[in-house]
Amino acid sequence: MLLRRIPGLSLPAVAFLLVCGFRCDPDVPIGADDAGPGDAGPGALACAGDNPAGCTNDADCAPAQTCSGSGRPSACACDPVTGTWSCTADLSGGECVAAMTCPGQNPAGCLSDSDCASGNTCVPAGRPSSCTCDPATGTWICTRDTSGGDCVPTTGGCSGPNPAGCTSHSACGAGLRCEPSGRPSACTCEPALGTWSCTPDTSGGDCVATGCVDASAPGVTYYGESPDECARITFGCGAGEVAFGGDCGCGCQPASAANCGTEICDYASQYCEAFTGGVPGSRTVYTCRPLPATCSGVISCAACFPGDSFCEMRPEGLRYNIAAP
Repeated sequence: MLLRRIPGLSLPAVAFLLVCGFRCDPDVPIGADDAGPGDAGPGALACAGDNPAGCTNDADCAPAQTCSGSGRPSACACDPVTGTWSCTADLSGGECVAAMTCPGQNPAGCLSDSDCASGNTCVPAGRPSSCTCDPATGTWICTRDTSGGDCVPTTGGCSGPNPAGCTSHSACGAGLRCEPSGRPSACTCEPALGTWSCTPDTSGGDCVATGCVDASAPGVTYYGESPDECARITFGCGAGEVAFGGDCGCGCQPASAANCGTEICDYASQYCEAFTGGVPGSRTVYTCRPLPATCSGVISCAACFPGDSFCEMRPEGLRYNIAAP
């Protein structure tokens, strides 16, 4: 390639033209005008004033300011060709304003004792359950519920035992069962008031003695845990033991001199007959009698003396009470 010297240009100037291709500004370094998309290259027009886009959150604002309201576009960019701001069509941008504090304490109430200081308890007070401070207006914004309470000093425990009744046999101790009595099924102590707060139902009961043999007592062995189970099994008791049966089940226990008056019945094949004969109970005659044939394999009032209200199952075994007419 032949180079022709342009009149009036020195060789360094010619070399500069070859490198630049007649498009470089001698005052701008080579490559500086290779601006990417969106960059203002040589001759770009600047937009007047601040970016008119609004804030979208507090992070867009200076410290001690908050983003409030709306009405501004959320984003704007300067068009270097026209020198004008090009903004999004939305109006979700806000204004950065000085953050305000809300007066007083948060009016929200407590929801449980854990929200209160030590030695205090949460009691219902009709307060909102949650409130937050609006820094733009300096006012508390609260939920519309009234489930919040007040933290008050704990006055102490409630007097007396819990008035709630039992709801199942398992809630009672050994040898006891739960009988309906109209008690509430659950009660809790309100320590701030020192009173019991109970459910409105009456399904709770009282624990009453069943006459069941204590399974944890020495020498006691249960072979069946219900009348149905006892009806399907056969068992025998050893020397010095007597059989027992009833609603709680059946098994063997140590013999006692008080089983049938002064006698000890073999309840596997006998029952205790208590005959008053029309005289005071202190003169009742007790006798061990052979079990009727209907009791073969089963020791229960229903099987031995159906419909007789004077038959009862005691811890030691079957008792048949006979009163003179």
